Amino acid sequence: VPTSTATLQLLNSTPLSGLSSTGTNVVSFANTGSTVEYAGAAQTVYTDASITGLSTGVGYQSIKFSGTGIKTPLSGNLNIAGDFTNTLVNDAGDYVNLMSNNTNFTGTTQSLAGGTGNGTVFNAVNFSGAGTKTMVSGNFYVATTGVLSMLGTNTSTVLAAGGLLTLNSSASGSATVAAIKTGPTITGNVNVQR
Repeated sequence: VPTSTATLQLLNSTPLSGLSSTGTNVVSFANTGSTVEYAGAAQTVYTDASITGLSTGVGYQSIKFSGTGIKTPLSGNLNIAGDFTNTLVNDAGDYVNLMSNNTNFTGTTQSLAGGTGNGTVFNAVNFSGAGTKTMVSGNFYVATTGVLSMLGTNTSTVLAAGGLLTLNSSASGSATVAAIKTGPTITGNVNVQR
């Protein structure tokens, strides 16, 4: 467990594929002060879905995407308790593909950097936990088929969008914000297409 901060850079396309299928493996990316950086090319991003040798999958304190290629999470939930940083070019060949899983921001004070170019596009994104999740730079989008949810009833659960979040819309559909219960809030400007 780090005493301050530490970053683990993963460079292989499937960095946890070498886990033993016999015996017990223990992998934790959710330690205070830790960041996991997917820094290679065209990588599998691990979620809470089980993989060979790790039945519970993983969650993250902080996560960063860099390098090249498409970063594709496994099915399941991408659970993040700390910061989210996307430094990819975010064009047709270099982006994080968050279209097949839930992305859950569950921590207290979280800083979210969406990246340049096409930014970060969520299909299902959920915000929970006491504290403010602040979109600090780049671009964030909820896909035309996507849903943004503010979970729970805690009044200190805040998404500070700061004009960096857009709800996408097309002829085939529009992104939605699920009904927000009394408690959580979204502050700052949110852009809506159409």
